[in-house]
Amino acid sequence: MATFRRPDALRATLESLLNQSVPPSLVVVADNDPAQSACAVVEAAVARPTTTLRYLATGHNLGPAGAWARAALLAEHDSKRGDWLLLVDDDDPITEPSMCAQMLAKAVGAPDEVAAIGLRGARWRQTRASLKRVHPVDRMPQDCDYLASNGVPLYRWAVLDQIGFFDETLFFGFEDLELGLRLRAVGLRLQVVEPETSFEVASTSPTRTAWREYFKTRALVITAQRHLDMWALTVITCRSVVLGGVLLTVKHRDIALMRARCHGLIDGLRGRPGRARYIPSDNPPKPR
Repeated sequence: MATFRRPDALRATLESLLNQSVPPSLVVVADNDPAQSACAVVEAAVARPTTTLRYLATGHNLGPAGAWARAALLAEHDSKRGDWLLLVDDDDPITEPSMCAQMLAKAVGAPDEVAAIGLRGARWRQTRASLKRVHPVDRMPQDCDYLASNGVPLYRWAVLDQIGFFDETLFFGFEDLELGLRLRAVGLRLQVVEPETSFEVASTSPTRTAWREYFKTRALVITAQRHLDMWALTVITCRSVVLGGVLLTVKHRDIALMRARCHGLIDGLRGRPGRARYIPSDNPPKPR
């Protein structure tokens, strides 16, 4: 689990995770706040005897990509990690108490070549250079090219041991797409599944800030350079940076959003990942 200066949201999400009918055997909370604001929340959390709860201070803000990557690195060498890695953000509570049990059952029943499953995913459409949401058909899993991090995804540890997990240098945005395309490139499969009970997957945050636009644009450009082709990169530049940036500027009356996307494009093309130009001071939780 990744967190950054959202103690109330973290508390609710951590409680929902620990209260699952089948909770994880190991929970690692990676705190991106240099002040370690999440430490007290983790120390106060009550876990069952079968669950080991660990707190990891990253030292500085690595973004969600970095926090998740560091949490996975810590869990990788823990004997209690199990066979599957569950990805959780601090403002995405798992409100259905049986969801972990449901997802684990579906993961265990998946073919060996399935590297991950989740509730929300998409397939890359080469001709349009865009992503299209994928939904289960008649409750049957459907293959996709990436799984959204807010869709309770489970990744097979045996695969991550060989391929690796999120690229922490992406910092924020599309780290799940980059991993999905990396897994697909070696012939592995990802699947969108349907839960047995009704469960609403949290939407992405509607917040528009310069730092979010910068990092998402940069991550998308870097991902396109690594895994796609010049056609995709050209379309992304025209559609997301130029047209999208203009529309954002008009809608929000803020030229800084357009400027941030342009900076993201430039740094993405130059291959300058990590934390640069924009340093987020906070990241409010999604409205409920």
